[in-house]
Amino acid sequence: MRLAFFVHKFYPSIGGTQLLTYELSRRLSKLGYNVEVYTSLTENTEFYESLEGINIFRFPRIQLPLITYPWCLTPSMIKILASDSMKHYDVIHSFGYITFQSLLASLIKMRFRIPLVITAQYHPWNGLYPKMLGKRILRLADIVIAQCSWEREKLELITSREKIITIPVGIDKTEFEHLPSRNMLREELHIPDDTIIMLYIGAVTGHKRISDFIKLFSRYLLKLNTTFLILGKDAHKLKFHRLTRLLEKKRKIIIMSSPSRRDILKAYAAADIYINTSQHESFGISILEAAASGLPIVSTNTGIALDIVSNGFNGYLCPADDIREIVPATIKALKNIHGLLKNAKIMRRSILMKYDWHKVIGKYIKVYNEVYNI
Repeated sequence: MRLAFFVHKFYPSIGGTQLLTYELSRRLSKLGYNVEVYTSLTENTEFYESLEGINIFRFPRIQLPLITYPWCLTPSMIKILASDSMKHYDVIHSFGYITFQSLLASLIKMRFRIPLVITAQYHPWNGLYPKMLGKRILRLADIVIAQCSWEREKLELITSREKIITIPVGIDKTEFEHLPSRNMLREELHIPDDTIIMLYIGAVTGHKRISDFIKLFSRYLLKLNTTFLILGKDAHKLKFHRLTRLLEKKRKIIIMSSPSRRDILKAYAAADIYINTSQHESFGISILEAAASGLPIVSTNTGIALDIVSNGFNGYLCPADDIREIVPATIKALKNIHGLLKNAKIMRRSILMKYDWHKVIGKYIKVYNEVYNI
């Protein structure tokens, strides 16, 4: 089966969408599927590349000022609409229902009558485009994939529930069954064994609200035997704030920018609790990975957190619309850290089984076969 993926950015770019599309395409390729990816040209990439059996076609992008997503425009990609090579694909799969690339994928579906699958990756964007054209793109899809129950609930408000299928992002079970030792990163960063490490991994700007949480929680960080470890490509931006620099100087915050995958796995192994302050997440892969590492989670009630956090058992959920609510929840979790850790280890087993990529990939294959046979 020939599959065409349309995505605004692809590996080696960092992000949840990039991780999903890379893992999905390479695993499908190993199973004998012919996967070709249409995406934007990013730093240190080529116009064409073959990677692990995946053919990748990259097109120059135009980035509008102050806007990163969804307007990663690739206008030269429009020329493929006139190419008869498109009609040879069996299924088109696009990622992000309000991206330029998904708009193009929907036009290809209309012209060549190829089945279209959209992994929606819902975000509450305002404006005419997501409210009008975005809904139109979803209507053209044969199958709309939601990645968790939170996202499915949001999508049911804007498209037909009959065409929505829930498929989570997968994890590599073996990675989390063989994590580095707890002390490895602690020794590298000179963090004592009895210090509780609060962990966050991901972007730090915009709706992630990490700087807001730091302001609200700073006085507790100074009082308690805790360190807040923050990893992310743009984590260095937190150092622009005077308070963050002060807390960093006192070793109450440690920032690791552009971490390697090995760094991330060492952080999961070293940490005692995971914190998610995001206002909204279509999924939240780091939340799932934290649970797969046996960590209790304090999170806003968004994304995959609603599916894997049992309130008071392996963590706490807070209203996403009020960042202040996460402070008392974090304090409560720190006071009950040993009980939460014990329960999180129990939950870890079911997480590793349910979200293993070997199981998840079968759900995607079933979708492709269904739409191909329509």
